[in-house]
Amino acid sequence: MYLINSERYVGSIVPFAFGFNKPFYRRTTAPGRSEEIVLDLASFTQFEVYFDQVARYQRRQIMNTDYKVSIQYNLRRGDNNYRFRVYHLSSHLGDDYIYRNRITAPSTNSVNYEQLDALYSRTIRDWRLYGGIGITLRKPEERKPLSAQFGAFYKKPSQQAARLVGGVDVKFFQETEFRPGIHAGVGVEVGRTANNLTFLAETYSGFRPYSQYENQTVFWLGVGVYLNPF
Repeated sequence: MYLINSERYVGSIVPFAFGFNKPFYRRTTAPGRSEEIVLDLASFTQFEVYFDQVARYQRRQIMNTDYKVSIQYNLRRGDNNYRFRVYHLSSHLGDDYIYRNRITAPSTNSVNYEQLDALYSRTIRDWRLYGGIGITLRKPEERKPLSAQFGAFYKKPSQQAARLVGGVDVKFFQETEFRPGIHAGVGVEVGRTANNLTFLAETYSGFRPYSQYENQTVFWLGVGVYLNPF
């Protein structure tokens, strides 16, 4: 189920994200004391699947793709972890989406910016809790500067092949009047290595977290599959 501005979307949205997070410098000075510099690249694509009433067949096409490139400095001090990051994010509508919606003129796209942020996290028993703030490196007339994020992630300790996982993430952007974007999920992680497979029942409510139409409000229920193959 997918709602846009409280109206049900006739069709399905299928998101697909791909990326990697690779340290190119790492140093450990003592047990529980380490630092690293990381390159993080990712793309986030939304496919829309709907029945074309004119052509009388089902269409599958790209709605938009967002790209993120970031450099991170991660610092660990015991159970305390700090991440300092600068990133670039840009959003691009798909050609089929532009044609379908008869978009013929350029539109204001505030989802094309650089940001500096800091995030703190701490592991307490089976929970990882985190929170942070950010500031956009753009002129205020191009994008309002402030943002914040907090959340929690749970993983049940287990030697079994499958274990319970879940969490909630909340984001705020001044650009969307600090309306919260709340993403939550619960499910099962399968595997005994770092390259596990995770299945989640997910829900989201808040500003649209992708594309240049972030001022729209959306709500969805769905299923997510996550894999770390590297």
